[in-house]
Amino acid sequence: MKMFRNKMTYFLLLVLVLLVGISIGAMKRLDYEGKKQQTIYLITKTSVGIDFWNSVAKGAKVAATELGVKVVVDGPKNETEVEKQIEIIENAIKKKPAAIAVAATDYERIGEVCQKAINQGITVVTYDSDALFEAEHSYVATNNLLASQRLAHELGTMVKREGRVVILSHVKGTYSAFEREEGFKKGLKPFENLVVEQTVYYSNDDLKTAYQYTKEIVETYPDIVAIYGTNEVSLQGAAEAVNDLGIKDDVHVVGFDMNTRVAYFVETDVIKAAMAQRPFNMGYLAIKEALEVQETNDPRQVDVSAVLINKENMFLPENQKLIVPFAER
Repeated sequence: MKMFRNKMTYFLLLVLVLLVGISIGAMKRLDYEGKKQQTIYLITKTSVGIDFWNSVAKGAKVAATELGVKVVVDGPKNETEVEKQIEIIENAIKKKPAAIAVAATDYERIGEVCQKAINQGITVVTYDSDALFEAEHSYVATNNLLASQRLAHELGTMVKREGRVVILSHVKGTYSAFEREEGFKKGLKPFENLVVEQTVYYSNDDLKTAYQYTKEIVETYPDIVAIYGTNEVSLQGAAEAVNDLGIKDDVHVVGFDMNTRVAYFVETDVIKAAMAQRPFNMGYLAIKEALEVQETNDPRQVDVSAVLINKENMFLPENQKLIVPFAER
């Protein structure tokens, strides 16, 4: 009888251990599934036709796979459509996602809707272009002030004659445009032979507009020696026009961002220098940062870094990775 009671005791202990093990396993599985079900909205400035934003989206999707979350990518067709981007963010808020990562088309107006998301308990991270709102938040981007200063210094050392430099920016009111304009002006100050034209032209992220403005700029300013394009579209549009006009030795073209057409113009010496950002990394890190802030509540600024590309260094293996994005190799 005693032996029977001992066997029963051992049996009950074994059952208890098994039940505890099963319970712990179930809890872990539920926790994992809960994380997988988290949704993060990645709001871009432009949803079609721009290599930079395609790479940002690819980086975010890779992060989603690795980190086990669902990423929804959305954005207006053009960077000038501020109202549309506000509508997209408003719709995202209604879905109550874990986080929203947004590249702001307007520094102040997008800030208002970002604060609304924060007030509803949604983590907000900005990337590429920051927004103005009360809550502390992480910002994932190139250090545009330093990168544009570096680009200006490169231009200043190249151009030895006196002349005018015109800024062909992307969209007025965006934080990235503001920082790249101000950084570039600061970087050119030591070069007294170069004068920055006070009128800033805006392509509104449209290639034809950038092209037409460049032709107008060349006609308007006989003393022009350089044009600075502040993003992929402005830079490419300026290069296309300078190439068609056959004035690449008279008007230096420099600017931000990289695509295969820009790379061609660097190789053929139409573009003298291009600051290549890391859009794939930007998209990846925006998602990763959104998850980390959600857990730690410790926002910060994340510098994605950029590299100056010219004809001399463009074929270095490390720079080829920037010219041909990681996701497309």
